[in-house]
This record gives sequence, C-alpha cells and structure tokens, in this order.
Amino acid sequence: MLLALCLVTGAAQAQPLYRVLDLGLLPAHDFSTALDINNRGDIVGFSSIPVTDGVQVALLWRHGVMQTIPTPGFTRNTPSAINQRGQVAFTGFESDESAPPAAYIYDSNNGRFTRVPTPSGFGTAVAINDAGHVIGLGNAEGPARPYLYDGHASRDLSGSLGWAFGLNNADTVVGYGIDGRPVMFQNGTVTPLSSEPGQGYAINNQGQIAGSVADRPFLYSGGQLQVLDTGGRAGQARDVNERGWVVGTLSNGSPETPFLYRDGELRDLNTLLTPRADAAWNLLEGNAINDRGWIVGAGSLNGSDRRAFVAIPVPEPGAAVLMLAGLGIVGAAARGRRLARSMA
Repeated sequence: MLLALCLVTGAAQAQPLYRVLDLGLLPAHDFSTALDINNRGDIVGFSSIPVTDGVQVALLWRHGVMQTIPTPGFTRNTPSAINQRGQVAFTGFESDESAPPAAYIYDSNNGRFTRVPTPSGFGTAVAINDAGHVIGLGNAEGPARPYLYDGHASRDLSGSLGWAFGLNNADTVVGYGIDGRPVMFQNGTVTPLSSEPGQGYAINNQGQIAGSVADRPFLYSGGQLQVLDTGGRAGQARDVNERGWVVGTLSNGSPETPFLYRDGELRDLNTLLTPRADAAWNLLEGNAINDRGWIVGAGSLNGSDRRAFVAIPVPEPGAAVLMLAGLGIVGAAARGRRLARSMA
C-alpha cells in the first residue's frame, strides 16, 4: 500500500510530457493562432494573411474539426475568449479603420450573434465568464473606456481602470489601473497588486491572477504577488487555470517561447514535448490553459510560419493516478502478472 501511494504521489506531481496537435489554417493563409480553450476542449482563434488590409477569419476548433465563425460583416474578426458554455467574446473590425469595432457574444451552439451594448455603442469584447458577462473596451473615439456587461447593461469602468483583460465568474476584473499598475476590480473597489507598472491578464475562480509586472510574469495568490523565476528573461503570464497552473510567453530572446508554471516550477514548454512533437515543433507563444492542462498558442511546424496548436499532456493530469488504481497495484501479484500478460 505504501509503495502504491508513493507511486501515485510521484505520478501526480511529475511534470507531464506534451503531445502537440496542429490546428491548421485556412487555404491561402500563412498565419494562425489559438487564443483560448474551455474544459470541453473547444478552442477559438483566427487564421489570417499578415499583410496590410489582410483578412482575419475567426475560427472554432471542436472535436478536432476546424470551423469558420460566420462574420457579422467585418473583414477582420477576433474571438478572444470562450466560456464553458461555448459562448465566445467576439470583436469585428476593419483594418483600415473605416468603421469602428463592434463587440459581440457569439453562441457556438446555435450560431447566433448578440451585439454587446457597450457604453459608446462600439468597442471590443475581450473576455467572457460562464454567466455570459463580458469585459472589453469601448473606444469609438478618444481613449479606451473599459466596461463590464452583466447580461443586461454595460457599466463604464473608465473611472477605475485604464484597461481590462480578465474576468472570473464573480465578475472580478483584472487589468491595469489609471496609474498603469496591475489591479483587481471587485464590487466597486480597486485593489493594486504591485507598486510597479504592469497588468493582470487573467483571474481564476479562486481569485488567483496571472499577469506581468516590470516585464516579468507573476502569479498573485492569497494576497501575495510572486514574480516567477524566468532566469532573467522578460515575459508575460497570460492565463491561470483552477489548479493555479500558469501559462505565458518568455521574450527578449530568440525565439520567443511559451512556458508552463506549476507546482512551484517554471518550465519552457518546448522542453516538455514528446520526442515526436519535439522533432516537428518550435512552440512560440502560450495563450491559454484549461483545467485539464491543455495549452493553446502558436508555433512553427517544420519551419513554417506561426500555426495554431494545442498541447495535450501525456498522460493527462490525474490519468496516471486513475490508471494505477485501475491496474490494481495493491492487488495480488498473480493478478498483476495476468494483466502484464494481457498487455504484452
């Protein structure tokens, strides 16, 4: 029994290897990226031609199939986030700024778009929680005006926030304040996270926040801000899941590289790939992580330009524990031998 517990503990704490799936891009396009993922494995991102006035097509990957999200009439479209219900924070805009951007909620289950009533009538949709509440920027003219849409009306947050990036199910918003410091906004109260310039990018339902301060990634947890040890490289922490695992991107080096922070250790995601994935991929950015540990972003496949990817742990967190229990480690030795023969 003690041996079994030791094996289970080791399996649960070990950094997993990751296999990487190519999410592809549209014909005639040469750039794609994945921006967010929910716990069902639904992924949103876009495919584009990175030239002046090039089109940008919003994409949804579901059950391994790439789908284009129908445009509400714009040449460039960004699906920034997807919640657990499959609702997407969506922005339509024009490259030449001939029309102001417009914020929408796209329901991937029925294909319907709902215009978000931002304070100015225009703007972006940046994040969405499971209640369908949205944050973004209303900027028809003049400076950005962060807002929070509660499903009925939008509240202008520009008196408290300079920018809004992340939102959890309690409607707690993270971003940066009017003075440029990373902040958390909840129930009308602004809480600075640091005295240095930076921003909070994402917040989970435990109140843990991922962001950057003075060009270094951080995790804010339990009222304390921890700057992650990157070995001197600049970087940004872009997402945090309900386990407190953080993903982001390290920069000021060539090339950029995504990282995973979990169990007190920060690792370059490229060093955690299976041999097959490592031979084909050079991962460049990490944008989001779900509670299963799946990571999405963009990377170079066999020397290509950036392509959207999803990295899946092998085995998935918890799978090793279930596997050991299923194999009956504490069972009789004869049972183990029979199982070994059956698997041979």
